[in-house]
Amino acid sequence: MDTKSTFIKNLLGFSSATLISKLLGFARDAMIVFIFGGGKLTDAYYAAFRITNLLRRTVGEGAINASIVPLLAKEKEQSHEKAVSFFSAILIFSVGASIILCVIAVIFRYELVKLISYGFLKNPEQYELTVFLTAILMPHIIFVTLAAVFQSALNVSKRFFAPALAPAIFSIIIIGYLTALNFGFLSALEVKTKLLLLAAIATLSGAVQCIALFPLIKKELYRVKWANPFKNPKIMPAIAMMAPAILSIAQDQIAMFINTIFASFMASGSITAIYNSARIIHFPIALFAVSAAQVALPDFSKNLLLREKEGFKKTFNFSIKLTLLILAPATAGILVLALPIVRTLFEHGQFSYQQSLLTAEVLFFFSMGLMGYGINKIVSAAYYAAGDIKFILKITAFQMILNTGLCALFAKYMGAGGLTLATSITALLAAFIFLKTLNKKFSGSILEKNTFILLGKIIPASILMGVFAKYFNSFLLLSIGHIPATLITIVSSILVYFTLLKLFNVKERNSILKLLGKARSKARS
Repeated sequence: MDTKSTFIKNLLGFSSATLISKLLGFARDAMIVFIFGGGKLTDAYYAAFRITNLLRRTVGEGAINASIVPLLAKEKEQSHEKAVSFFSAILIFSVGASIILCVIAVIFRYELVKLISYGFLKNPEQYELTVFLTAILMPHIIFVTLAAVFQSALNVSKRFFAPALAPAIFSIIIIGYLTALNFGFLSALEVKTKLLLLAAIATLSGAVQCIALFPLIKKELYRVKWANPFKNPKIMPAIAMMAPAILSIAQDQIAMFINTIFASFMASGSITAIYNSARIIHFPIALFAVSAAQVALPDFSKNLLLREKEGFKKTFNFSIKLTLLILAPATAGILVLALPIVRTLFEHGQFSYQQSLLTAEVLFFFSMGLMGYGINKIVSAAYYAAGDIKFILKITAFQMILNTGLCALFAKYMGAGGLTLATSITALLAAFIFLKTLNKKFSGSILEKNTFILLGKIIPASILMGVFAKYFNSFLLLSIGHIPATLITIVSSILVYFTLLKLFNVKERNSILKLLGKARSKARS
């Protein structure tokens, strides 16, 4: 199997698992607002969850993966024994550090909640609930860190499906609990008590996720050597890389952090609207951009290790093309179908039409930066593989300052929608700077000519698809309900988009479909 086919096969495995995990995540969040509504209670839960999520995405899943994969791949090229030694050292260090971080966060939980949700101070009851939820959710970071080390080791071994599927356990357990509530179990408990129990179950689900991954780690012959991790010569380079990686990877979460701070001063439901719209936006990003970056990272590392510049460029351009091929039409589709999508996913039970309107407005502006978010994931993976993240730190600082300033400006005139518009503008500017700088590093040759040609075709195809989606959905609403109208419109729009790609002679469409077919055939056999 050639390199591109192998990449597609791995990407298909990772994306398939991510798709399952994200769909379960949507079901989980839809059930949360169905049972608890979209007001102060869910604002408190999502504000507390945002703190844990920031640590989980940056320290746990983000920095660990970015720092471990390149170094572990290098150690494994030399010998399996060296890989096992480094794996043990980084596992012991990461889990120990996460325990310390968890304890500190619980001790300073009041200060953390003030930092992210200062506006809650005007409502002492909501503030205290958020603090309590934060303390309950915080131990989840320990289990996620352990799972992240497992996932990194498995990714180096080119195992992507099972590690990417493991987070689905989190959603399955919570869905089980929420289903029980819906059928009347624990009906004697107060609503707040049920919410606190939800947080406890969310934390414990992390332990189950680790247990599920352990047999795979054992199968790859990884084991833990209980020794001082600092005796391993590679642990300090990993820590040195991990520290700045935390800041750079944290950008997306910090942007949400900043949005949450501003939203805590806004109308009830604003934080929930931002969280739910972010879930929708992150769906195509995780399914394609994050998946491509995750799969490409070991290849980037190997190409740089073997000094295969052309192999690096091919992997990079193919990742960018695939990301743009999907995120461009996703942007157009969400822009014109923001309200129908939100109503279909969340407007059930206690979630009202007014809350759908607020969420749709937030989602509309959020979707403008979709391609920027995706490109940033791919370029960051390339920098991590090269071990050069100084420039990423500069861009991260730039994004934080610009995002905060734009949030302050737009919030006054546009409300919660202005916060996500600020985030979108920041992401697009960062993507432009990232690509321009990386291109210079490769003497103006990292981006191939056919990548620009592809962009010139998919943008008009996406616009035409968006026009079709808008008017076709309006037509369907005259005769059927909004849920079937939305589902039919989405499926029809996808077919229209791929038909337009064929008319525009987008060769990548045919090659990707063929490679996907080959990968599926291999998977079946």
